[in-house]
Formats: sequence, C-alpha cells, structure tokens
Amino acid sequence: MARIICIGEAMKRYMSKTGKQSIGGAELNVAVALSSLGWKTTWLSVLPKNDEGMIAAISQTGVESVIIRNDGEVGKYTVIEDEQRVQYQRENSAFALMDPDEINVRTFMQGHEWVHITGITPFLGQGPRALWNRVMIFSELDDIKLSLDINHRSALCSRDELWDVIEPHLRKVHLLTMSKQDLHWIASKEGMLGSEEEICKQIARKWLINRVGCTFKETQTGRLKGWEKRWSIVATPSEVESSRENKILHRPIEHLGSGDAWVAGIIQNEKNADLIAVIQQSTFGDFFLSNNVDCQSAEFKIISRIVNTGIIPIIRSSSRELAEKEAERVVVNGAQCIEFSLDTPDCIQLLGSIKEKEILKGIGTVKKPIKEVLKSYKSGARFFLSPNNPEEFIRECKMFNSLAIPGVSSIEEAEVAVSQGAVCLKLFHSKNDWSIEEMVNIRRLMPEIVLIPVGGVMAEDVETMFEIGMDAVGIGDALQFMDDAELQTLFSK
Repeated sequence: MARIICIGEAMKRYMSKTGKQSIGGAELNVAVALSSLGWKTTWLSVLPKNDEGMIAAISQTGVESVIIRNDGEVGKYTVIEDEQRVQYQRENSAFALMDPDEINVRTFMQGHEWVHITGITPFLGQGPRALWNRVMIFSELDDIKLSLDINHRSALCSRDELWDVIEPHLRKVHLLTMSKQDLHWIASKEGMLGSEEEICKQIARKWLINRVGCTFKETQTGRLKGWEKRWSIVATPSEVESSRENKILHRPIEHLGSGDAWVAGIIQNEKNADLIAVIQQSTFGDFFLSNNVDCQSAEFKIISRIVNTGIIPIIRSSSRELAEKEAERVVVNGAQCIEFSLDTPDCIQLLGSIKEKEILKGIGTVKKPIKEVLKSYKSGARFFLSPNNPEEFIRECKMFNSLAIPGVSSIEEAEVAVSQGAVCLKLFHSKNDWSIEEMVNIRRLMPEIVLIPVGGVMAEDVETMFEIGMDAVGIGDALQFMDDAELQTLFSK
C-alpha cells in the first residue's frame, strides 16, 4: 500500500445561502481522495488547542492526522454563492501562526513514498513558508517523491510572487500540477510556444520534472447550460497523454475540491483522474469519498455520452425486420446512441448486430432485471431503461458497471429511486404523467439527477424539453413519421 503525507492548512467552510458547513483544504482534500483510492495517507497540520471537531470529522475519512497545537484560531472561508467567490478568514489561524521549529517535519516525512504540498502554504505566513522550504529540502535529501500543486490564490499573492518562490525548487519536484490559467501564465512568462500539450512537455523538459499535469474545465452554454466538460494533460519530458478528445460532460453540484481530487488521481497515475474529479463534483463538500470508483466512473461516462447527444431513439416494432431497418436508418442519419425495447422480437440479437463502436447501445422495457440485464450486457448494452423501477433493477445494473434509468411517474417515485442509488431518471409517461410544471419542479428539487422524459415525445417537443432543463429525451413512435432530413435535423440538436 502506497504511503503519502500531505502538509497544509484545513479550514471550516460555510455556504452563504444554505448555511451548510464542511471542512476543506487543498492538501487535506488530496489526502482524503487518496485514502478513498486505497492509499495509506497522513495529514500534517496545525490546529487550535481547543478544536477537536475537525479531527473527529477527518478521522472518519481514513486519513491519519498528525496535529501540532497552538493558541491560534481555526481558519474559515465562506462561499458567496450569488457572487461565485470565496471569502477567507485565515490571518490569525493556528496554521498561519505556527512556529516551524516545533514541527520535526523530517521525522514525520520518513516512511512515506510521497509528500504533497501546494503553492498556498508559503504565503500564509513566515512560519508556513519556512516549513514549506524544509519539506522541499528534506524530500530531496531523503529521496521522497514530491508532488506540488501550484494552486495560485490571488488573495494571497500575485503569480509573479508565487513563481519567484516555487521556480527555484522545480527540479526537486516529481509531479507538478496546475490549472489552465497557471499553464498559460508560465508559457507567457517563459516564452513557450505551441499547443497546451506541447507546453506541458516543455515545462517537464526544462526543469526535469517526471510528470507535469494540467486540468481543464469548459463551461457549456445553450441546452447544456450548467454543464461542464473536463479533460486534462499529463506530460513527461518526452511524451504526453491528453484526454482532449475524450472530454467528460457533467453537471457539477460542487465547484470546490475537484482539482484536488484530480491531483490525487494523477498522483496514483490513474487513467480515470478526470472522472475522479467529476465524481467529487457530484456531491456537496470538498472531499472525494467513494468506495466504488469503477461503477461511478462507468455511470458518468455513459451519462456524458447520452447528454452530449441529447436524443435517445427508441426502436420498438412487432417485426424484427422493421426494427432492424429503423435502427439502421437512425444510425445512418446521425444517432449516437440507440435503445432497443425488449418487446421487439429478437431485440437483444438486434442490439448485438450493431457493430459501430461509436454507438452507445441500451435496452428498454426491462421488467425482469436479474435475467434481462445480464443477457443484454453480454450483447453490448451499457444503459437500461424500465417503465417503472422493478426490484433489484438499479442494483443489478450497477453490478455490471452499467447505467440504470428507472421510470418514475411522480416526484415521490423519483425520491425512492434516488434513495436506491439512481443517478438518472426516466420521466414516464412524459405526456400522461408529467406536466411541464412538474418537470420544472423536479428539475429544481433534483439538480444533480439526469432527467430524461420518455413517452409521447414528438420532434417539436424537443426544444421545449431542453429549455426547461431536461438533459435528454427519448423518442420512439414519432421516428417512423420522420424522413431522413428530419432525422438529421433532430440528431443535430
């Protein structure tokens, strides 16, 4: 089991509108995420003599804490939600007022393979800067791998001031991580040209850094307003890996802490680091806490593809031949995913006959999940819809790292499905059981859940559905009344 020690300040967090409270701190967030990923993690920090609540909360995450006490305060920060900014109160925090001579940091670091720090710490006070410098020195002397997240905070220092502190130490760093803004600033400062991938490689080459990582978030507009696309770059002096062509589309519920979760994934050399960040943003709080990363990653990948295309054509027919022709027609005209209803003859075999790798395939009208999910999964189905929410449906889909989309006809049924682990709901029947007002209401009540109206949806309804916040729509019978040009227009939306 890999061991890492993360050194830095943690604070109490307050939400200005909801009053919610939690704990957060860049270095602690990384420790918590790596603990969830199976690492042995230690967090070294300084807290007030009279504060035990923070330690009690952190102990539940599996992170071991090494705490030095003094007479300072607990640092605080408030998220001003309406203004999308953070307000800090940390000048007199215990961490800022530390005496570095009271912390035998070299001894605490021994026995760890990694140490993680950020560019925040040296600007919290003279004591924190001295401690940060010692971590740099001892990591090199004792051959401990050093992870440094630039993590520029404009309230603490300018980028020039930050660069003056960290640049002389970069040759000691094994992993350097940063934001898009950090990357572009360094490129300008150092006169580096080329693509973002090439610039990451140039940074690794210039300072002989084993790996350089950069994370990107792209805010979406139009029907995808409120969604983001996340991707990243990891470069060595000679090679580069980029997920630019495989961006993860998701709706963030939490806007803080995702970069730290991503850093944890990169430290672990995890190919799913982007998805780890996405999972962290799907719940409130700075911490990444997941005991089933593979399942959640699979769900988010499937959701990303469904929401990105927006339209699920539903193939249903009393004739296998007609169903096969209709499936071929929608694929040729631009469908990126397709659902075969189980009440179509030989539908599982039909699903298996679609060989285009870029098509996401699903099965609908699931009523006997234990039998039907396994059989369909073997033929390539990766998402499953049911007219209701049969017993074991959600659990069975999760067993195969697939997406369950249970049907619900009311908010009460939706709440039950979500309590069972559903992250995506089929609003069925959208014409008979869901009014526009009810759809707007469930969107407001469940901002984190993917909502897909199905049942009686016509092509002319699609724009309205997107305008009220629905994430995708399922269209079945209406397909047969549309010509090829109309299908192309539909799928282009």
